[in-house]
Amino acid sequence: MDRRHFLSLLSISAFGGAFPALAFGRRTGDDAPETVARTGLKRARAAGKPLLVFVIPAEPAAASGRGEWFGSWLTLADDALLADLALFERVCVPMAALAGLGIRDIDDAKEPVMLCIETHDETPRAIAIDGALDEELARRLANPWPQEGETYEAAEKRVGDAIRARNAALTQWLRDGVKIDECLPRLAAQVDATLTEGEREQIAKSAMQPAAIERPLLERAAAVVRNAALTDDAAARDAAVAAIAAAVADAVRTKAPEGSTWARSSGCGFEFEDPDRHGDTDDAGIECGMGFVPDEGRRFLFFLQGADRGR
Repeated sequence: MDRRHFLSLLSISAFGGAFPALAFGRRTGDDAPETVARTGLKRARAAGKPLLVFVIPAEPAAASGRGEWFGSWLTLADDALLADLALFERVCVPMAALAGLGIRDIDDAKEPVMLCIETHDETPRAIAIDGALDEELARRLANPWPQEGETYEAAEKRVGDAIRARNAALTQWLRDGVKIDECLPRLAAQVDATLTEGEREQIAKSAMQPAAIERPLLERAAAVVRNAALTDDAAARDAAVAAIAAAVADAVRTKAPEGSTWARSSGCGFEFEDPDRHGDTDDAGIECGMGFVPDEGRRFLFFLQGADRGR
């Protein structure tokens, strides 16, 4: 849900005035977007994985909406999506942070929803992952408040269903953009090249029971395990996906991608989930009790790109 749209609606309510919920924090050391991008690419190369960039738009309102898109998408990720996300290292940075890293095929004039940075060649290459929501879905997301004759419960379900439909679109854009099924053998070979003989033996030993593989190794070697399960045995494929999803669930749903942190909002005001960040910002707004955000949209990514907020 577009929190900015919600706040603009609230501004014409009896309370008047908008309560900002900016999606940016202050630049601090390792949170600098250039650092996040550079270290993320280095980490991806070392792991033999592509780097998945959740692109932060330069315009604050667009970035706020994008943080909500990614937040609900990761929070509600099913096993299939979790297993796909395990194939990548993940960061949140603006397009400008990728300049100077020698990445081919980046269009500086565009801000796609995501970028897949391939690392198997000496020169990394970018694949834009993008799409457009259909008009009806966009209209449902743009009108969160109950419509005439509609109860709050019905409106919550309507908007919650729309958020889930948007999440499904994001998943499809990722799979179509990267062509995950087609490139899985190559991804597996990249990761395999980073494994020790002992790690390869452990994976081979547990090929029929992937859940028995130690969790850190299973998360690292997700592509290897999935590729080994590409057989006519649907049960084997499902077991691999389920095991990988269980191994990465916390890393995806609980640990925010580098360049962001988890926050939660009920519509007006927000709070960080990380207690160490409480008090980090004075842009949290006012908890007025008038918020209207369904459960599907309450968690979002607060970006740490260091936007200039005029202070």
